[in-house]
Parts: sequence; structure tokens; C-alpha cells
Amino acid sequence: MMNEKFELVSDNGVRIEESGQVVIHGTKHEHIEVRGKNGYASGLHKIRLYIEKSSNIWMFLGINSKFTPLQSASYGCKATYGWTSNNDIWSNGLKNRNNSKDDIEMKKNDIINLILDCDKQTITIVNERTNKKHEMAVNIDYCPFPWQLHVNLFEGESRVRILS
Repeated sequence: MMNEKFELVSDNGVRIEESGQVVIHGTKHEHIEVRGKNGYASGLHKIRLYIEKSSNIWMFLGINSKFTPLQSASYGCKATYGWTSNNDIWSNGLKNRNNSKDDIEMKKNDIINLILDCDKQTITIVNERTNKKHEMAVNIDYCPFPWQLHVNLFEGESRVRILS
């Protein structure tokens, strides 16, 4: 398991602190992309994310290709795959409503496990509080390796921490 940390941001409205372990959104409500340092191209990887502060409005957790330029509206990029806290699924830059019986939950104090299975070309999130799991296939034609941790924050003063 590689030690992940936050490294790249699309806008200075977000601060990375504590040696890359914490990302803190500024006071305004605006979309800002944050990426991890590592690139993932093979094997199975688990990243534990702790939502330290959130008003439960909107947050994206997932992956993007390392080759994709940073952008504030990164959730709409063709290489984006992941989930938002308002129960939406994003793939190939398209939003789809989650129609499963299990809602996608990402709330303050939740720990979310983001599991990247590069060999099977899938990503999965598991909420440790609810034990709900969501998985999706990743089309590597749209999201080529290496993948990067991709977080998009909207809420002013939201905070996410990478747990070891």
C-alpha cells in the first residue's frame, strides 16, 4: 500500500495542510478539484478518507486520469469516475442518479474507503458507518492509467483527511 497524500489543487481557494494529509476548502461555496500525489496503474489500492467537516451539500470522491488537466468543474470531465454526496454517480463526465436501494452517503465524521482495482478496472467506495458499498467499472479509453485520487469540494470550510 502506497502512502497517499493530497498534492494538487485547481484553485487557491483550497489549502493542503499537515504534510498533505488534510485538504481544507476556503469560505466560499465553489467547486475546486484536489488530486492525490500517487499514480495507480496496477494492483489493488485502498485509500481511507475521513470527512472532518461538511454541511452535507455536495462533495465528490473518485478518480481521474493523471493526464487530465486540473479544473474546477472536474466532475464533468470525460476521465472522471466517482460519486457525489447528493446520491449521484459520475462516469465519463456524465451524471447519473443512483437508482440502487442503497443511497450514497458521505457526511461529516464518515470514513469512506475508496478502493481502486486497476487490474479489474473498477473502483469501489464503502462507507464504514453505513457499510454501504458502491462499485463501478472504469473505461480506460476515457480514464487511462495512471489513475489519481480525485476529490472535488464545493462547500465552504469543508475538510477531508487521508487516514493511514
